[in-house]
Amino acid sequence: VSISDVQAENAKKAIGSLVAGDESKFVIQGKDFYSGKPRSLNISASQIYEPIKEYADKDIGVCKIVLSKLGDQTLSELIKSGLYLAGGGCALYGLEEYLSKEYVVSSILRR
Repeated sequence: VSISDVQAENAKKAIGSLVAGDESKFVIQGKDFYSGKPRSLNISASQIYEPIKEYADKDIGVCKIVLSKLGDQTLSELIKSGLYLAGGGCALYGLEEYLSKEYVVSSILRR
């Protein structure tokens, strides 16, 4: 089944999760590769967990690089105030808990 970028984004918003074993469901509309006819599929959060996790891990890798270049005083402030994040990826279910495993600082998400 071929889906549009809009359908992929809708699925990410609806069931994108960084919680292993999440079984939230979503019906996605696409086009059958073979027949070219419209087709619906039921997908679960656990089916898209690995690509979502890979995406989040890349973002965390970039954050780690940036944080490693900060001075001690800036890092100290960051630990006090928390890590502010913005953008569509912040809507991922379980992101704050996932980040807390990677960082000592708290995360404050702006959706």
